[in-house]
Amino acid sequence: MISKLIIDNFLSVEHIEKSDFDGMGVIGISGEYKNKPGYSNGSGKSNLAEAILYAFTGKHRYKRDIDVIRLGTGINEASVLLEYKKNGETVTIEKFIKVKKNRKGTNTATL
Repeated sequence: MISKLIIDNFLSVEHIEKSDFDGMGVIGISGEYKNKPGYSNGSGKSNLAEAILYAFTGKHRYKRDIDVIRLGTGINEASVLLEYKKNGETVTIEKFIKVKKNRKGTNTATL
């Protein structure tokens, strides 16, 4: 079971930090816009699931890693930290994607 999750600037997710999952059992994800009660399309539910998948596998649906960094913020990196228990031991996974300029002046992502 996941015991800690921190997501920063991954797709539409600005920041999520959650660490008190104990005793929750099955967890459902719902979303809602601050200014549109009852409206959940595009609120980031799938992006939350994709960040978890990315932590475990290093894979996402985009061709380039740079495309998962949240747009329009001026921030040039994204990260996912996930902790879970395995055989009584805490396992921590951290993934970072950072934009760097290459010699040609184009953006590339480093993991």
